[in-house]
Amino acid sequence: MDLSIILTYRCNSKCSMCYIWKYPTQPNYEIDLKILEKLPDGFDYLNLTGGEPTLREDLMEICDLLYPKAKTLEISTNGLNAERLIPIIKKYPDIKIRISLEGIGYTNDIIRGEKDGYLKKTEGMKKLIEAGGCDLGFATTFQDENIDQILEIFNLTQNLNIEMATSALHNAFQFHKNDNTLYNRIRIAKKNRRINYTNA
Repeated sequence: MDLSIILTYRCNSKCSMCYIWKYPTQPNYEIDLKILEKLPDGFDYLNLTGGEPTLREDLMEICDLLYPKAKTLEISTNGLNAERLIPIIKKYPDIKIRISLEGIGYTNDIIRGEKDGYLKKTEGMKKLIEAGGCDLGFATTFQDENIDQILEIFNLTQNLNIEMATSALHNAFQFHKNDNTLYNRIRIAKKNRRINYTNA
């Protein structure tokens, strides 16, 4: 059984495809440890997501609680606060960390509304690697605005020996946005095939 837990609706990115940052939760209204304690053991996969999970001051305590309950525990993060993940990785090297990266340099920063986001993510990933993380990767959402850089992102992940996780631009209730659209699906599909050929 798989489960995703939205730890917070607070976010320090301002992504063009997600408006969750416009509707932040107050910390005292977010899911707490007492509720999480009630979850049973035996999950195949637990994903800690948001918003931005590293904005939770009790993220380490959450990991301590949930790590034994799942075969795989993942933190989906924007990577802007990688220093908050280092103690977690040192304690649990096999926790799955996926940092959202939507392009190289300025492309990422424009799509995700981040100042120096690309630099912070790539430097943060290197620190997580140095800390001993063994299930690390970048997560990229294929869209018209970044599809020309998909191969570059893939090459970056190969050079760092980490995973490239992907999804297509989509809508979901927690995005507070339902008009995300792929405008040139055939072009996006063709660009995606370049990765498949490279990885063959």
